[in-house]
Amino acid sequence: MSVDHDETTRLVNMGVLTPEQAVTDKRRHQLTQFLGMYEDEVVPEPYYSDEIIIEDGDLFFICSDGVCDVLSDDEIKRILLENESIKETVNRLIDRALENGSKDNCTALLVEVKKKPVLLYEF
Repeated sequence: MSVDHDETTRLVNMGVLTPEQAVTDKRRHQLTQFLGMYEDEVVPEPYYSDEIIIEDGDLFFICSDGVCDVLSDDEIKRILLENESIKETVNRLIDRALENGSKDNCTALLVEVKKKPVLLYEF
């Protein structure tokens, strides 16, 4: 649901690098967009995903590159589907990133959608 705004993603999109080459390319941490950029540097081009339907029990996972650089999408998915508590799942993801040799900060946020009845008050 997201797109990295870095030099290697740009080069993959242009056909200069393959996705496999981008994983180890030294430019993968050269950001092309980030919060706090000066307006005269570049006009941000945010990425919008397709519309999704959010349902009870859905999980939203946000992490720093200290996690996603050393864990494959398949490994992240496997850990997310292990049916542990939110806290245990996040701890497992960070532990695995550290075990895999992450050299960057390991930040992970996992949000579970819970439908609750909405209370409407009439005045």
